[in-house]
Order: sequence, then C-alpha cells, then structure tokens
Amino acid sequence: MHMARIFNARLLVVAFFGTILALFLYLSLNAKEKPTAEKKVRVTAWFSFNGGDMDDPTNYSYVGSSAPNCPGQNNLCAVQADVSNPSAPDNQKQPEITSTLLDEIDEAIQSKQETSHVSLRE
Repeated sequence: MHMARIFNARLLVVAFFGTILALFLYLSLNAKEKPTAEKKVRVTAWFSFNGGDMDDPTNYSYVGSSAPNCPGQNNLCAVQADVSNPSAPDNQKQPEITSTLLDEIDEAIQSKQETSHVSLRE
C-alpha cells in the first residue's frame, strides 16, 4: 500500500511537469513573431547639378561614390547626399535634399569655398 502511494505521487509529479512542458512547447511553437521595423539603409553618393532649382532632386544626376571634376568655384557643380531611392537604377537615383544640405550649398556659393558635400564650378 505504501508503494502504491509513492507510485501515485511520482505519477502526479510526472504528469504535472509533463503538462507544463507540453504547454511551454505549444506556446513556443505557436508564438507569432513581432514584426520588426524595417531598417532604412543609408547610401551616400555624389550627384551633379543640372541647373534649375537647387532644392528639386530631379535637377541632379547620379554620379557615384567619387565627386566629379568641377573646375572653378562660382556655381554649384555637385552635391554629396543620401540617395533617396538606393535600389533604383543609377539613372533614376535622386539625392535627399535636406535643409542642412541647402544651407551648406548656400554657404559654399557665398564663400566660394567647397565643402565636404558641395563641389563648385565656373
């Protein structure tokens, strides 16, 4: 009789932990992953200025990772900016024209001094 009680107690403990394990496995396998925010990849490139409004991204042409050769220092030649659409073909890439970049362009033109993001020409 004493052995029957020990067997029943062990059976209850095994059943209890088995139930806990089964519940844990069920919850683990059926847990939905929380969607993660897509990280924006920042790509910087040089864009030559084609004329027109400096704040219009369509007035720039993608050049690549190196600044174009721009002799002189009177007018805007090119800018280095984040690419607004990095997965687009090169001929469709456009710069992100921020207020900070526009301020840097204005300062470079006024001082006739190029910056790390603004190249000038005659």
